[in-house]
Amino acid sequence: MSNLVRVVSAAIIDDRWILLVRKNGIYIPPGGKIISGESQEECLRREIREELSGTEVGPIRQYRPFIGRSISGDSMIKAMIYLTSINGKLGKPSAEIEGYAYVHRDTRDRWPVSEATRDMMNALYADGLF
Repeated sequence: MSNLVRVVSAAIIDDRWILLVRKNGIYIPPGGKIISGESQEECLRREIREELSGTEVGPIRQYRPFIGRSISGDSMIKAMIYLTSINGKLGKPSAEIEGYAYVHRDTRDRWPVSEATRDMMNALYADGLF
């Protein structure tokens, strides 16, 4: 197994619903790897614009990190999660995204998600944020 891959991801929550994107049949929060010279916030905003066709987000607040296996299964990731919301209209999924869904907190255990995503949703629920 390779080294820990660091990514940033967004917990975009609307009341009791969280936005997740689908890659390789697995739902995860939007986000990705940081490009050299880019801040975590810049990366998160760029990744959301790329994955969701120009979608912009509002203020970003750091939540906490989660560690788990990547969706490809060949590495471990450490995802720093940021709380934010959609600013304006939610764009269509880009070519790298198979789709997206708003997942209700009461059905969070029924969705095919990564282990880090499951841990994130359970923590958000326990903290009263979702």
